[in-house]
Amino acid sequence: MTTFTKTMTFLAASLFGLGLIACSATVKDEATTYSETDDLVAPAGKVDSGYYSSLATELSGEFVSVLELDISTLDDAARQAFVSQHMADPNSLRQMAMDQVKLGKNQFNANLLHLNLAGGDFQVLEMGVNSDNTVFRARYSMSADSLVTYKELHDAGKTPSDFLNQSFHVQVPADPRNLFTRLGESCAEGHGVGHLNAVSFYYYFEPTLPSCDVVYASEATLTIKELPAAVNTYPEYDRLAEDGRVDIVIIFGAAESGAVHGGDWGVMMWRTFEVNTRLRGFEKVDSELVVGQRYERVRNGLLEVIDLISPYDLEILGDASFDFFGDMFLTHEIMFYNGHSFYGSLNMLNEAENYPDDTYQILFMNSCWSYEYYTTQVFDNKVTNDDPTGWALADVVNTTTPSYFAHYDETAGVLLSNLLAGVEGMGVDDQGRTFSWQNIIGRMNDVAQGKCPWDIDDPSDCRYFQPRVSKYEIFGASGVRTNRFEP
Repeated sequence: MTTFTKTMTFLAASLFGLGLIACSATVKDEATTYSETDDLVAPAGKVDSGYYSSLATELSGEFVSVLELDISTLDDAARQAFVSQHMADPNSLRQMAMDQVKLGKNQFNANLLHLNLAGGDFQVLEMGVNSDNTVFRARYSMSADSLVTYKELHDAGKTPSDFLNQSFHVQVPADPRNLFTRLGESCAEGHGVGHLNAVSFYYYFEPTLPSCDVVYASEATLTIKELPAAVNTYPEYDRLAEDGRVDIVIIFGAAESGAVHGGDWGVMMWRTFEVNTRLRGFEKVDSELVVGQRYERVRNGLLEVIDLISPYDLEILGDASFDFFGDMFLTHEIMFYNGHSFYGSLNMLNEAENYPDDTYQILFMNSCWSYEYYTTQVFDNKVTNDDPTGWALADVVNTTTPSYFAHYDETAGVLLSNLLAGVEGMGVDDQGRTFSWQNIIGRMNDVAQGKCPWDIDDPSDCRYFQPRVSKYEIFGASGVRTNRFEP
């Protein structure tokens, strides 16, 4: 059993039993050559606008709320220590503020807003204790980015500009500590038996339940303040190629909990991708990898290296797979992770030691709602004195929808083909293709839409049909607005 599956077994069934494991896979004929041209952006491709997706746009705003922390059970010394700690270090309250943001997820989604749940710049506006020293109160603000999808906007008869200067109030507990222990199932719904826990509680939080007896924050409001301007940017191809090689790691996790087996969708997609890697002209070579297979090819004088990691490899690693994930990110310029999001609890991206110094990297989190879960963690760890955003040395490709295991070989393949073509030709090729982020993301979304359009009459006509699933993924790229490379 992989650690990605084993450690989070209790999470996977409730969220990912909803049809994210599709019903069929295609392994291409090994006697042919994989056609990377079929993956590429169209010649003279269009330039998309707004957020870096052809199917969604990004909004920027500010979340303001109040933490009201019960300190009535503490003795005088402990109470004074608690207050002094937070007064001296207001940033120590940031995690609790982020917990409040996460608790608003379902309410934001109901307003078509898919919020980045990791939050942004954090500032405590005021703090202190009440008159009888029983509650510590802190009012704060946090910058917040959100996606809105064009499909949802269309269905609601709205446009992105309709959100500008609008405020959205949410009900979140004033004291977000230990909510699962304090509230349990009284404030949660939609979870399977045994699948509600401290990690997943926010995902199922429902403040309207009659049984939910909790004090809510007196102010918890998201205000949309900006619609970022449209620009056209490229991956930093010169940085990828400057040492004469590109190092890529592609990880496939298991779709199911329990022992890894050949019928698992993660295994089937890894097998298909492995076949297609060889059909691309990559050859297997010896390496010092602890697990996995290394493949290499040379194009335009550039050595391209792919380290391919399977669900079986992660199973072998067991509990060490989290450290292995960090080691791979530390030593590769491009990483694709194809697997479960586990409610945003994969914390390897929060560890600064997993990031190489002064190295530009591309990360593809090919997992459910990864825009909400796994975007700002990367940028926080890429911040330098010269780059307070962390964008200069990182681009993150993500999703704002479920991401289907049965698509992983193809969505990962499309991104890989276009990145390799872009780095080989420094952003262009002799057919008039330009490998900008907008064009690459547009191509990925076109492929996803082609599998199962939203407006299809009969979902069983979808290429990968699973009952209750008749949607396509929505891919985007973050951290690319200020990229400097030009062909």
